[in-house]
Amino acid sequence: DDRTTAAFWKNSFHGEDFGSFDREQGLFTAVAEKAQIREKVCNIHKSWGNYIKDYLEKECIEWLKKHILYGKEILEQKVAPEVRVYNRPGSERNSVALTCMATGFYPRTIDMTWVRDGETQMDDAHTDGILPNEDETYQMRKTIEIDLEDKHSYTCW
Repeated sequence: DDRTTAAFWKNSFHGEDFGSFDREQGLFTAVAEKAQIREKVCNIHKSWGNYIKDYLEKECIEWLKKHILYGKEILEQKVAPEVRVYNRPGSERNSVALTCMATGFYPRTIDMTWVRDGETQMDDAHTDGILPNEDETYQMRKTIEIDLEDKHSYTCW
């Protein structure tokens, strides 16, 4: 938001950290034992370190800014959630679980609350948090359990 930029170079191999580049010193540092040969080769050739440092401080930042500009429309889009409420038997004998599900929203930020009788917010709801959908939107469920004899009105907001 404040337009601050920074770049780093970090490698992984088969899901494990391999090595990283220290911009201040201009050196490659091996993290994995298998990366020690690369560390020696890269650090012998100071021109490699100078090239990577220059790339990270200039070209990488320029490309980052271009990609943000190209994706600005997508990054700033807002998609309202589709919301459904459903019930199922509760964990207790005379209870029902009410679940509110919001899906297809973007960006990730959402506030979901159960409200009783239009006033009281239900703080004892269970949620698994905000989860991603395959289409790069998000979903969230919030469930409360109430007694079958409860005559209050419940709303998902």
